Amino acid sequence: MSAAERPIASSSTSAVAAEGLEGAATAAATLDRSVSAEYTTGRRFRTFDSLIEVPAFRWYLLSMMGNWSAQQMQNVVRGLLAYQLTDSFAALGGVALANAVPRLFLALVGGVLADRASRRRVLQVGQCASAIITAAIAVLIFTDRLRVEHLYAAAVLQGIAMSFSMPARQAMIPEIVGEERLTNAIGLNASGMNTMRLLAPATAGFMVAIFGFGIVYALMAALFTLAVVGMFRVPANPTAQSASATSPVLRKRRGAGTRGGIKDMQEGFRYLGRNRILLMLLSVHLFVVVLSLTFQRLAPGFVSEVLASNDDQAAWRLGVILTVMGGGALIGSLAIAS
Repeated sequence: MSAAERPIASSSTSAVAAEGLEGAATAAATLDRSVSAEYTTGRRFRTFDSLIEVPAFRWYLLSMMGNWSAQQMQNVVRGLLAYQLTDSFAALGGVALANAVPRLFLALVGGVLADRASRRRVLQVGQCASAIITAAIAVLIFTDRLRVEHLYAAAVLQGIAMSFSMPARQAMIPEIVGEERLTNAIGLNASGMNTMRLLAPATAGFMVAIFGFGIVYALMAALFTLAVVGMFRVPANPTAQSASATSPVLRKRRGAGTRGGIKDMQEGFRYLGRNRILLMLLSVHLFVVVLSLTFQRLAPGFVSEVLASNDDQAAWRLGVILTVMGGGALIGSLAIAS
């Protein structure tokens, strides 16, 4: 690696740090939830209870499967396309960083918005934005006008969209299923995401090798659109009697606009400082992600340079490598759901 390209390892690390905070927030958001003794002790196998018993959760998960499949495909094609346009590891890290910085700094704002607006609508707006952005990239590819600057811009815009949709998505689950099914629903939610981690990257890699980047980006736009449509079957204000749905504090915040948003963020940091378990969870998760996932952002260049003799071969081999990561995660999430 040239001297000019060495610093990009740190930018890739910064990018996955944002993803580490996002993943840790997902786990931390559920750690403080209680699960009723009646639900946890009555039956041995309850892996799919939330899907069977809560129709709204079935539509929620189906919608998110479309969303996650598009995101996992994007993990393959965006970095690979950036590298093939530039032959630069710096471009790989730069595109990843452009996507991560908005999520790192705007996720707190997204959390405040999720407490005040319809979470379903916030999520749908983010999904719709992703559909429009990926469709625009597809058009640029088909018209042979795509430049790496377009990938930077798309990464920033999608990072902003995810900053608002991700907290809303996470907060919807307890509203839909209620407290007693929360652990089961979280496990199924993670299983759906990891199923797409298992299937989508290899699919994207083979499709790039056979049909090209334009078709894959068009498919991603269609999947984001299907996610928006499927989410309409989920009530805008779920009636599940969960603590988050019935909390007087939350009811007061709904419709409050931006008033008190800074105070809410300060309260969140104070709560994190008081809760050592949550603080440890966030710290450990961030540490693991920074050390273990940076290679994902540099993998397109590594595969292209070391493991493949041409661009088509690099596409499907990269997809297979990223797919393997989803297997163990899927097994673990199904165990949690059970």
